[in-house]
Amino acid sequence: MAQTHSRRERRAEERRQQILEAAARVFADKGYHRATTREIAEAADLAEGTIYNYFAGKDDLLMALVGQMAELPERDALYSQSVDRDPGEFFVEHFAQRMMQIEPNYRLLVAMLPEILHHPPLRERYVSELMQPAIAMMERHVRARIENGQLRPVNAALTARAVIALMAGMQVLMLFDDPVTIESWQRPEELAQLITSLFLDGLRPRE
Repeated sequence: MAQTHSRRERRAEERRQQILEAAARVFADKGYHRATTREIAEAADLAEGTIYNYFAGKDDLLMALVGQMAELPERDALYSQSVDRDPGEFFVEHFAQRMMQIEPNYRLLVAMLPEILHHPPLRERYVSELMQPAIAMMERHVRARIENGQLRPVNAALTARAVIALMAGMQVLMLFDDPVTIESWQRPEELAQLITSLFLDGLRPRE
């Protein structure tokens, strides 16, 4: 009985992922506003009604896709397991991972972000389901490093938001087709090193 239940769960997750992959293609090609669940179903080679067995509609599909890119469970695990590591090494890895996750989803982000920004219900869900948890995770991480003496006693809440905003700002520049940002994004480790250096060491010359 347990094996049957597990097999059913695996099939459901596979079908859910099939729908999300189709939605990502359709959103990227047509834009969120013009895309329809019928087109998503056709791209997934499923009946349109099947989508509603897994998602309430396009808004749920969009939030699920953004949630996949945000990787909150993976980030929480990384933050928790990395408190004793060197802060520079951690932030380089953190920034590089975020860049490597975002770059292949460039066209999808271009299609989705305007919808999130301009539709209050979507914006509220994004803030409550993704942004606030991400900030809270980073804030806990910063506080732990301050308590360990790895960072000076700064305002952890504002510092967490600065870290999140730094990466978000780079994403916006990329989505606006800034050539320097796009070119640098192809070398995530190098860009992550620069961002980390600016964040931890500032711009003053080292003595």
